[in-house]
Amino acid sequence: MLVNLLKNEIAILFPFIITLNSIRVAKGFPSYMNTWSLLFIILLFAGTITLFIIRSQQLKKKSANETE
Repeated sequence: MLVNLLKNEIAILFPFIITLNSIRVAKGFPSYMNTWSLLFIILLFAGTITLFIIRSQQLKKKSANETE
């Protein structure tokens, strides 16, 4: 599920950013790919991975308690 969610985030996020950035540059505006947008992308991916790690640990604890 983690890989599928990351794949979907990438498939939606990157073409959207590339398309909007290309349109802005073609119209003569500066590119908006700056530190904040890269930070947002990194936090999105890190947040997704963190949530799945937490979920995995909770399921592992739950599984261990059920076997006892």
